[in-house]
Amino acid sequence: MSKSLEVSIERLYGAGNGWNAVGTELSVARGKVESAKYSRLQFGLFQIPWDKYTGTAQYINDRLGEGVVVAGEIEGTLKKAADDYATEEGVFVDNLEKVDPENTDLKKMETEVPGP
Repeated sequence: MSKSLEVSIERLYGAGNGWNAVGTELSVARGKVESAKYSRLQFGLFQIPWDKYTGTAQYINDRLGEGVVVAGEIEGTLKKAADDYATEEGVFVDNLEKVDPENTDLKKMETEVPGP
């Protein structure tokens, strides 16, 4: 595998891991929103603001939940792209070796496929 492709694949895995971290942080934020919700009893006489407050908190919680799902999807897509590039490169090198098994330039390019 060429060094530039290897670096690109590693960057895709790194970006995927970054999106995994984003999803984790969004999950943590969801927990904080849940703990910030107050009961109707805690708001006492202020029932109208309570309705608006809980609606807003639920809206934020829902959007954070969507963010968790999307971050996971982005992570999966980036890592799948990295896997596909690595697989295609391996197939390409194998096919070239079949054509010219003594090609020393190919032997220099071969490295292990970086994993997640």
